[in-house]
Amino acid sequence: MTFTAEGFITSFSTPNLYFHQTTLYNLLRKEGVPLSKIDFVGALSLSASE
Repeated sequence: MTFTAEGFITSFSTPNLYFHQTTLYNLLRKEGVPLSKIDFVGALSLSASE
């Protein structure tokens, strides 16, 4: 396979990362680890409104 850097990241690496991240999260939840949505998504970045 031949990829450009952008094509590799957007079409191969990122989906692969999300798949493994989701699978790990699901396996940990199945084993009873107390995880929440914030543990999966990460902290919200809120900005103060003017």
